[in-house]
Amino acid sequence: MDQEPIQKLKLLGLTDYEAKTFVALYKIEEGTASQVAKVSKVPRSSVYEVLRSLEKKGAVIIEEGKPLRYRLASLDSALESLENYRKKEIEEMRENLESAKKDITESLEAAEVVTHIEEESFWTVRGDEKVLAKIREVIRGAKENLKVATSSDIYDFLDDLKEAEKNGIKVSILVSPEVGGNLGLSEVHIVDSQGLHDSMHPGEGKGHRKDISSGTLVVADDSECVISTVSWDERKEPLRERTCLWARSEGLARIFSMFFFVLVKGLGKT
Repeated sequence: MDQEPIQKLKLLGLTDYEAKTFVALYKIEEGTASQVAKVSKVPRSSVYEVLRSLEKKGAVIIEEGKPLRYRLASLDSALESLENYRKKEIEEMRENLESAKKDITESLEAAEVVTHIEEESFWTVRGDEKVLAKIREVIRGAKENLKVATSSDIYDFLDDLKEAEKNGIKVSILVSPEVGGNLGLSEVHIVDSQGLHDSMHPGEGKGHRKDISSGTLVVADDSECVISTVSWDERKEPLRERTCLWARSEGLARIFSMFFFVLVKGLGKT
């Protein structure tokens, strides 16, 4: 059987069996199901269903009798019917796709949106410039609130804190007495850092600290924090090295937030 017309008929949406049956009917003009099956090489068990499908599409006419006989409508009429049927299928498919898109959109918009998936991260940063850059990055990335415990280091990132407060971020500051409360920020608390150190390290004796006021704690949105310290080693140059731990961890950040709150409530004054 000629393959080219069969392939072309498939473009009109016919199956392989339907295309073969169509070509067979064109050749014999009219015949029984058995005759059509013999010419088309379509299994006799399938040819009845194929012929009914072609009738539904308007390409085949069934003549009543025993046995039933089948013929094509005129070739032009049959092809036009197949074309129209295919267009209708495509239009229905397009409507179904549009409906599916609408349903998907409505379902997704109504679904619960996961806005945050916590991934805990911990990094150590060394060096004055790198530590300062990390502190400023955390401050600038805050969305709701900032808690900062520090000393004279605050002047390195004071402008960033002012900008955050200007943008609606709640900024709470805890500083040592030498800094004072005149920082141009709404909430500044002062705490005796030497007294705090002595209470935390009773075995060292009074005044046994090296630049304790050089540390900084920044907690952003109770989900991210950076803690910087200064380490001393008289065997190295420079003698002091600034190091910080940066963490994206809600658990750790909340612990530091609670610690900050205790300091403000129990030790601080505005």
